[in-house]
Amino acid sequence: MRYSRAETDRHISRAIRCILYQAVSETLSIAVNPPLLIDDRAALASWRRQLRTTVSLRNLPTVQFQLEELTPEQNQRVSNLSGKLLHACGCSSGAVFMIAALAAFIVQFIQSGSGLSDITLVSMLSFMGIVVLASLAGKVLGLFGAHLRLLRLASNVHRSLVRADDRQVVGSV
Repeated sequence: MRYSRAETDRHISRAIRCILYQAVSETLSIAVNPPLLIDDRAALASWRRQLRTTVSLRNLPTVQFQLEELTPEQNQRVSNLSGKLLHACGCSSGAVFMIAALAAFIVQFIQSGSGLSDITLVSMLSFMGIVVLASLAGKVLGLFGAHLRLLRLASNVHRSLVRADDRQVVGSV
């Protein structure tokens, strides 16, 4: 079946509109979902439980801190850092692992004294497979590291609230 130029343009235009609609609707759904408000200890404890029991950070909502014990600047800084960690993708650590694997293979190739004519399809495919696996391992480690940093952030906020209580108790005595 052959399409005219006008029909082809209509199909392309419709496909572009569908892609744009999907991108805008996904963006708006993110913007419309309200962040989880952490304004007291109960909300903080609930969020900490969610962090400990959730495997994927993508399932968690963004958080907005408004704790009375923290200054507005501290609340904003903790909110920004938690948002950054919640949306971490692990790409930078994946890239580091991929570059390290590439460099290791290049060094190994040069050290072995092999020439370009010694490269076979099997060796090339195994090289590419190992590089891809290294980048995936780096990505997973990056995501795991972001999760650990988010858990540590939640613990640090909790500890700062406990210390603030201790100061109030000592100050009132």
